[in-house]
Amino acid sequence: MRPFSKQAAIDRWVHPDEFRWLREQGEALGFGSVFAGPLVRSSYRADEQKHAADSGLGVVAY
Repeated sequence: MRPFSKQAAIDRWVHPDEFRWLREQGEALGFGSVFAGPLVRSSYRADEQKHAADSGLGVVAY
């Protein structure tokens, strides 16, 4: 349910398996840090992603 009627309607519910699939696709493309989930935004854990990129160690969360 959307919090207010003026906000965009929910188009569909995304199953957690789809987020897992998206993470796997990102990893297959060579991304060292993939965050895929229902409440993830581009700045989510950005400090961890930068550290992963700088150190060469991948970080994965979903």
